[in-house]
Amino acid sequence: MARIILYDQPFFTGSSHIFTDDIPDLATYSFTKKTRSMKVERKPWVAFLDIDYTGGFKIYDVGDYTNLGEFDQKIQSLMEIRVPLENPEIVLYQDVDYQGKKVSISQPTQDITATSLSGKVSSYQVKSGAWSLYKGRNFQGESCFTVEDQPDLRKKSWNDQLLSLQPVPDIHIQKAK
Repeated sequence: MARIILYDQPFFTGSSHIFTDDIPDLATYSFTKKTRSMKVERKPWVAFLDIDYTGGFKIYDVGDYTNLGEFDQKIQSLMEIRVPLENPEIVLYQDVDYQGKKVSISQPTQDITATSLSGKVSSYQVKSGAWSLYKGRNFQGESCFTVEDQPDLRKKSWNDQLLSLQPVPDIHIQKAK
């Protein structure tokens, strides 16, 4: 079983909490914005700066992290990566509910407007892998992490705003030092 151990002090000291399931809001455990070091065991985890797996994020590989740098005392939610990261594929659709024109993507795409969808994306299906989505070209602007299908991007305030995306390969995962 994968787990993550959070500590409220650097170098694995102070109060700690062990988690084996996704945590949409660390406030439930009185640990929001307190994490200063962590141990990740068996599988990578994603740490988010906002609740409900939103906002900026960083993926942590299995290992010990004595210093979280820019994520120090900012983590508010956590998600275990349960999907294999090899052979990523996502299908983008022009309309909601996986309708209209579609394009299958399996590599980093800096500008969705250059595809047959012309930047009009209203739903997507994640066939495999984990993905970073961006509202700006060249992997810039507001971003989100996804491993799940999204039938209606209007509900997430992302309708026709997805401009670049990339699979999350091992090279994008923060490695323990």
